Amino acid sequence: MTRLKNTLAEDLIAARKDIERLSDHNLRLNKEKEELTKDRGNLVIDLTGSERDNQTLNSVRTSRIYFKSYLYLLFRQSVVYVLSMSISLVLFLSQILFCFLVKKRSKAIFTKPKQ
Repeated sequence: MTRLKNTLAEDLIAARKDIERLSDHNLRLNKEKEELTKDRGNLVIDLTGSERDNQTLNSVRTSRIYFKSYLYLLFRQSVVYVLSMSISLVLFLSQILFCFLVKKRSKAIFTKPKQ
């Protein structure tokens, strides 16, 4: 009976040591899990920020393309406008010159030559 008690006591001590070892292991795993959960949260935050930055870059890229197209269109319109104004100016000046020449010629025709 004493021998059985000793064996059971040793088994009980071994079981308690196993429980203590497993408890320590469980605590260590829980701490590791908590750290991994924090790391995952930080990664999710980083990913969200990166996605937002990516959307901003895409938006800037799209705006840049639109702006370049708009500037090109404005340039073309301004070139057309300048050309049309130049043509109008040339026509206007030619009309003035024509009127001046007609007036000078008609003056020469209707005035008596000086003697």
